[in-house]
Amino acid sequence: MSYQRLENLDELRIGLYVKLECSWWAHPFATSRFKIVSQNDIEIIQGVRKLKLYYDLALSDPTPSEQLEPEDTELPEIDQELSLEVFSEEETFLALQDDSEDIEEELITLVEAPNLDEIKKNRKRQYQDRKTHLKKVEDAYWKVLGKSKDIFKRIGTGNRAAVKSAAQLVRNVGAVLQHEQATMTLMDIVSSTGMAEGLSSHALNVCIMSSIIGKEMGLDPDELHMLGLGALFHDMGKRMLPMKVNFHSTGITMVPDPESAKFHPEKGEELMAKFKDFPLPSLETIIQHHERLDGSGFPKGISKEQISLFAQIVMVADEYDELCNPAETEKSLTPHEALSQLYLYIDSKKQKFSKEVILTLIQTMTVFPPGTLVELSDGTIGQVISVNLQNPTRPLLLSSHFAGTRQEAIMVDLAEEMNLSMTRSLRPREVPPKILEFLSPRRTSIFLHPADKTPSVASMMPN
Repeated sequence: MSYQRLENLDELRIGLYVKLECSWWAHPFATSRFKIVSQNDIEIIQGVRKLKLYYDLALSDPTPSEQLEPEDTELPEIDQELSLEVFSEEETFLALQDDSEDIEEELITLVEAPNLDEIKKNRKRQYQDRKTHLKKVEDAYWKVLGKSKDIFKRIGTGNRAAVKSAAQLVRNVGAVLQHEQATMTLMDIVSSTGMAEGLSSHALNVCIMSSIIGKEMGLDPDELHMLGLGALFHDMGKRMLPMKVNFHSTGITMVPDPESAKFHPEKGEELMAKFKDFPLPSLETIIQHHERLDGSGFPKGISKEQISLFAQIVMVADEYDELCNPAETEKSLTPHEALSQLYLYIDSKKQKFSKEVILTLIQTMTVFPPGTLVELSDGTIGQVISVNLQNPTRPLLLSSHFAGTRQEAIMVDLAEEMNLSMTRSLRPREVPPKILEFLSPRRTSIFLHPADKTPSVASMMPN
């Protein structure tokens, strides 16, 4: 798009494609970019205060005096239905295609809304559509988690077919990570679960995060596969140890007995070594994932170059998931807080974790990852739900506002609302309870602006 500044508002006409730069609430239109379709639109625009107005002739209708061949300037049709099932007969893990094209284009289709009430209804529909999409994504996550639990049980009995099932799961994770929006959605699910589901969910989360980090660090497919297997089974040894019941305000959890927990890397390696086809680098990852670069880890107290790259990746992914999803859920950190905590390790005198791995994770998730609560420059509170990879400091937000006495949700795209910005991130306790409950920071999925053609995503479920 090629926009030019329009200084004289008297030059507005029906058919002109315009972009408004002003506060979201300064006008009733569903988006800040649209084609003028009526005289009423013109009068509304002329009444907007503190407005910077731009237009794009390429997207505008020609004037009667323009003797030019008509150009095809129509926007692509928007498929209003999900193009992917969440799980098919093969129990697909994840449907990652959004149920619309680009959010901006979806909003453009609403420009012909005849009045403010209709616009509000459309905004509410967008919010509900995203809630529905989130529900399907989460349902799929718990579905694959159940299959993972079955794999771990069979591994414990020496079932060789279970290793093949696990290998298929890891291969399919790798296939999904070939698509940028799929990668970001998986990161959000892992970091926004906000609940402890035992060893199985932790293993799956660490497998996903390790694979994401490894891909960003340039590992080839074979390396990513071995990394994924090591990450998936990194805590397998805990299943061979005595368990202890812990009581929390949020429920009961089963954890390895603290006295014997330090032996789980060796127990895990010993168990997985019984499967002759299990890769040696994956075994090395299992036994080394609790080592630390400064030599303070266990079981052998090795340091730096003695620790494999795979283990250095898994230990960071392991720590990140422990921060976001601890056994005592009241201690869980938001994604932003977890990344901040990891960043502190870089400047510590004793470097326990790889600086390169931590920075790769932060760069991949951005400074304000999905789930982050933020205060905007106009004083309202929002939650990051989508990362704009081209402009990571201006993401898509879910914002809460009140229409009279009713609380409503709207989508605010900071890439479009140039008069708005994020002033600071917020901890949940800094947000009024009603708004916090409404935004639900631990249960909101990410939505990226997809490419023109979103590729199909293979099932992550093993055959």
